[in-house]
Amino acid sequence: MINPNDRSVLTDALTPPAGFEFDAGFISTYSLDLVTLLGLPLHLAWMASAAQGEGPPEPLAVIESMRRVAGRLTVFCQKARIHAPRIASPLLGLVEPMVREVVPPHGGVFHPKVWLLKFRRPDSNEAKLILMVSSRNLTEDASWDVCLRLEGRQGKKSVRGNSDIARLIRHAVDRTTKALPSARREELHALADAAACAEWDVPAKFDSVQFHLLGAGAKRKSWLPAPPQGTWDSLGVVSPFVERDALTRLAEASRKPLFVVSRQESLQKIAALPDGFNYKTLDAQAGVDDEADDDPDRDRGLHAKIFVAKRGWNTHLFVGSANATNAALVAGINTEFMAELVGSANASKKAGLPEALIMEDGLGPLLRDFERTETAATEEDAAEQLLERTRDALAASRLRLDCVRDESEWAMNLSGTSDLQIGNVEIAAWPVTVGKERALSITSPGAGIAFRGLLAHEITSLMAFRLRCQGAELSFTLDLELDGAPPDRDLEILRAAVKNRDNFIRYLQLLLGDWQSFGDGGGKRRKGNGAGASADDTVPLFELMVRSLAHDPARLGNIAQVVERLRQEGSDGETVIPPEFMAIWANFESVLKEVQA
Repeated sequence: MINPNDRSVLTDALTPPAGFEFDAGFISTYSLDLVTLLGLPLHLAWMASAAQGEGPPEPLAVIESMRRVAGRLTVFCQKARIHAPRIASPLLGLVEPMVREVVPPHGGVFHPKVWLLKFRRPDSNEAKLILMVSSRNLTEDASWDVCLRLEGRQGKKSVRGNSDIARLIRHAVDRTTKALPSARREELHALADAAACAEWDVPAKFDSVQFHLLGAGAKRKSWLPAPPQGTWDSLGVVSPFVERDALTRLAEASRKPLFVVSRQESLQKIAALPDGFNYKTLDAQAGVDDEADDDPDRDRGLHAKIFVAKRGWNTHLFVGSANATNAALVAGINTEFMAELVGSANASKKAGLPEALIMEDGLGPLLRDFERTETAATEEDAAEQLLERTRDALAASRLRLDCVRDESEWAMNLSGTSDLQIGNVEIAAWPVTVGKERALSITSPGAGIAFRGLLAHEITSLMAFRLRCQGAELSFTLDLELDGAPPDRDLEILRAAVKNRDNFIRYLQLLLGDWQSFGDGGGKRRKGNGAGASADDTVPLFELMVRSLAHDPARLGNIAQVVERLRQEGSDGETVIPPEFMAIWANFESVLKEVQA
């Protein structure tokens, strides 16, 4: 049913189908890592490897991929659950238009992990869709997760079973804390319409798929994975976080409760576990393929959410974001999303029995029986709870940023702290573009802070916060209202990345270098030597421009846009565009105008 040895990396799902290009995308996640997000456009734009190593992707490659993709990809996350980035870079300012924080309607959290990507074939306008319903957030966590990936085609009529995918997209758009520009909003609604008409290819072991959006209605509503009628014959649960009321209801929904796989600390919190289930945890030795990874902020261990049940001849497999908790299932206050696969319980033909999930060919080798141990509350536990309440208070406050020009530099003033109850919590803040070494402290309610000496490309609405109390620490990022920012900040980031004439030439090679090979008869893409490499670094820029003029003049249109934006003098009075290039470019510009006429 699910084999832990069948693993994939997230970027596998981002590869466009052969002959297709990225057209539009929607991503929902509870928590978000900005550096991870920087790498997504590199893959969606079909560029070279986006391996990050210890730093962000190569700047020029990021800027070009953002130009192609960022306007058509939007990421929604729970407010105040953007990670404080592990590195500082002005490139992080490029993700601002892509990111929107969400506040759900019923006091819970925005928790779905859904990706919907649309690809289009340029020559025929044919559209393909990729849908991922996952338990994984858009972070660098090294945890055990589960993901359902479906490929589909855009049909002409709405499919009833797809309605909840479209509802999720529209719900996220309506619940953002900062309004979306009209063009991006319309594109997301168009993507929702495409999802409503999708015809999905169901995995081979199953016969059908349907979807469940939780916690997005006008009123709170409980939800349990339920059969079409009656109760389940048998039911198993995999959930890292569990609560007694939810487990009790799940046990009552089945004539034969089978198992609950959860985290040790989550089961420990329940004094009396409901009868019926066999309780298991992930073995401490069940590692992941992340060698020598000592980052304490990366989540590890079990994170998959699975409900698997049998009714009659069929097995129903539910995967997605919902834990077996009161907020997700009983009270219905969280926004969650689940996919339900239905197939024959006959293992020789289809999905097999629910018990198979924890057998030798499933998760069995990774599990051990739950054994309660003695634990005691500590002062650190109380401090962590205080920090979480302070984070919530900051998220609910009316923080804002105002930019002021300070001669050749800029200042950003943070205000809106008058309602904060700071107490014993140390609060520091800094723009994500400059790093925590320039953090400033909020010392008292109503006290504003000013970040001075900023360059134009360092201005951002993404503000990181660090909270400390009694040895405990919590960091996160908020996307704040920003007034008075310098115009064309993306241009300032480009200027900062280009820096000199050599980098300018490299960037033009990047614009021209990922074209399809001429004369090889196969139409295959050339591959670069890295995120910033051109298709063939030995090919002179002039030759690339001539070839593009002959085979794909639109690429020269990209250069025309860059030249037009950069030919203005920089702040130091010098331009990075070599005069020799401008002399040659004038000829191409004339021919390009004739071609476009």
